Amino acid sequence: MSEEETGLKQPYAYISGALTVMTEAERQELRDLYILIGKTAAWIGFGYYCPHVYSDPELAKTLSPQEVDQIDRTAVTHSAVVIAEVSIPSHGCGIEVEMAYHAHVPVILLVKKGTRLSRLVAGSPSVVAIIEYESNKDLLDALQGALRELIANVKELKIPEVLKAQLVPSVGG
Repeated sequence: MSEEETGLKQPYAYISGALTVMTEAERQELRDLYILIGKTAAWIGFGYYCPHVYSDPELAKTLSPQEVDQIDRTAVTHSAVVIAEVSIPSHGCGIEVEMAYHAHVPVILLVKKGTRLSRLVAGSPSVVAIIEYESNKDLLDALQGALRELIANVKELKIPEVLKAQLVPSVGG
């Protein structure tokens, strides 16, 4: 599948966040938030990859841990930016921030005001912005500004074949 066929001619954002150890209602609320974050990235000009769509522990139970690692590791290390909602502690999210660091991928952290954020995650050299928010509107407004700044400095990236079918193109893409 070519880049023309997928519409992915632009860099993409990897949307990271907790998915484990919560009720189904909490999980669905977060899934909805992750899609809003992805759509915000698309509006700015990024494609986006939401792992919860493809490797959610409840929705994709047939994927082995090794398959999840391979898919998500590839997606993180080839992304233009990782956007991590870190209000709920998550081993996976912390690992994704570290993967981004080793791949020289910038990270934007999103955290609800009043949440105690891990200093190790906040101190990662890959973190270019920490956005504290009270409402989804606050989050999305601040995220748009951070992404506009970032996209001006990102050159076009080649999308790995394994991810092309799983990425969502930008609005303008």
